[in-house]
Amino acid sequence: MTMIKNERVSIPQAAKELGMSAQGLREHIKAGYLGHVMPSVSGRTKTYFVYREELEAFKRGQTVKDPSEAEQKTEALTQIMTKLIQETIQQMQQTQINQ
Repeated sequence: MTMIKNERVSIPQAAKELGMSAQGLREHIKAGYLGHVMPSVSGRTKTYFVYREELEAFKRGQTVKDPSEAEQKTEALTQIMTKLIQETIQQMQQTQINQ
């Protein structure tokens, strides 16, 4: 199988490959075993995702040993996404002002 760098696997597909429910996979993600969870800008919902490379590593028994490491990665991703969203909103507002 050819892997695309940073290819995301849907939660239902990843759960199927691991022989668990989608909710079970979300619990594994929240615990820091694999994948990532990102809160929405509003903070009311969360997006869960898994990259193909980490799914394959998990299937081989290679997991994140320290859940705090996963939390740090998720926090960094959250900060990056929040900044990108804020910049996009500012650009859209500026475009509206200039029209």
